[in-house]
Amino acid sequence: MKTMRRLAAVALLAALVLGPVSGCGSGTASDLASTVTSAAGALGSSAASAAASAASSALGSIKGAIDATGDVKVNTPSTASDGRSTAVLTVSNPTSDQHTYTVSVSFKNKDGSLLDVAVVTVSNVPAHGTAQATARSTHDLTDATSAEVTAAVRH
Repeated sequence: MKTMRRLAAVALLAALVLGPVSGCGSGTASDLASTVTSAAGALGSSAASAAASAASSALGSIKGAIDATGDVKVNTPSTASDGRSTAVLTVSNPTSDQHTYTVSVSFKNKDGSLLDVAVVTVSNVPAHGTAQATARSTHDLTDATSAEVTAAVRH
């Protein structure tokens, strides 16, 4: 029963916070998705899964966005001195125009269980160029062994 209440709280938070994302700029989508993910991360892995879904939904609601998951590569995560997991992203823009990318990165343990989700905005990736950014977990992770791009949009 307690888990159901937690999931309901995350779902309500996602609906209240992510509902107005449609038509917002990339920074707003990233900030809102990160807020939901952070709140869910404190509630446990089921809530982290719900937050991952909410983050993906937020990315899908960005106007003019094109699926660009294939444009983003992520390195194996490492643990920063503050206990947060970080993973370097490399974004390759194959188009003839400069674009901003919003990327959802899942941190997982060796068993493949979801530990956390980070949403990163990479602004002004040059035409036919690359840019790097760092995904950072929303809380301390001691056993993140992989990072995966779960969604990315170009806008």
